[in-house]
Amino acid sequence: FKYTASATRILDRAHWTTMSLTSQREIDQVGLEIASLEGNSIFLAASRFGTLRRPYITTNHRLNFQRELFKGLLFSADANVSQFDPLFDFYYLDKDTRDYRSSFETTEARFALRYGRDEIIIINDNERVSFGPSKWPIVQVNYARGLRWLGGDLTYDKLSFYLYQRLNMGMLGVSRYELDAGKVFGEVPYPILKNHLGNETLFYTSAAFNTMNFNEFASDQYVSLRYRHFFEGFLLNKIPAIKKLKWRAVANANLLFGSVQDKNISNVPNVDPEGNPLETFGRLDPSKPYVELGYGIENIFKFFRVDFFHRMTYLDSPDAKPFAVKISAQIIL
Repeated sequence: FKYTASATRILDRAHWTTMSLTSQREIDQVGLEIASLEGNSIFLAASRFGTLRRPYITTNHRLNFQRELFKGLLFSADANVSQFDPLFDFYYLDKDTRDYRSSFETTEARFALRYGRDEIIIINDNERVSFGPSKWPIVQVNYARGLRWLGGDLTYDKLSFYLYQRLNMGMLGVSRYELDAGKVFGEVPYPILKNHLGNETLFYTSAAFNTMNFNEFASDQYVSLRYRHFFEGFLLNKIPAIKKLKWRAVANANLLFGSVQDKNISNVPNVDPEGNPLETFGRLDPSKPYVELGYGIENIFKFFRVDFFHRMTYLDSPDAKPFAVKISAQIIL
């Protein structure tokens, strides 16, 4: 039995001040949580098709407050209580007793600041939607504190930083890059770590590493760079037959550095209490980045896009896919 119920009160439209309450019971997947994939509906649906990867039942209650302090600066604060009940073979060693545990509850206080100097915002009756920046970068800083209150089992801190910018390269086209970095402080089971988003579906998403498998790598400290370049008409307009089709070339480069502290490795046992082998989680070599490069064509029939990706590192990992083809659809104005 699953449910979602939410209510939002808009307190001030001029400074977009809202208060919302959400209660949910859902089946999620480690690293593929529904809440983190909002806005990627097709990818989310495809990732849940067939056998779920490391599924768990989550019961989540969240109180959120947000306010635009001044133009471009948005502040948000959350109180979040959630339960993790795995539907796969999962155990971790309790920090204090070193006993085997499989389920846990977290109580988090979260705070975020987001600043976009020239971010384009559209507000209808009840929604506030971002169309991205024109020139200046968007910067966001997030902090979360895990508390042993209201049933919380874990104490930890999470700090992350996000930067996004659109760069007009003149006749060469347009570039977009996203820099994401973070660190988890404290000893926690690996579902609390940063489980880097892979993509085993047919569909392209800029939020994922498109040659990485689901649940392939997790980190408690990481930095990633995702770079996309849209050549627009710079390359393919030079070819007469292609020029009539109005196809547009695109290129991708994704880079990830990450690592896991020894204390977060040692709290994951290799066997369950009966001595049966357990699947744990993959870790990156701190001195070796995960790299994938891609290229593609968009505006096919003014709607479709096809991307080709090459995985450049960690080719010896189990089930590694050195090459992937992804499709997507978009309307280019």
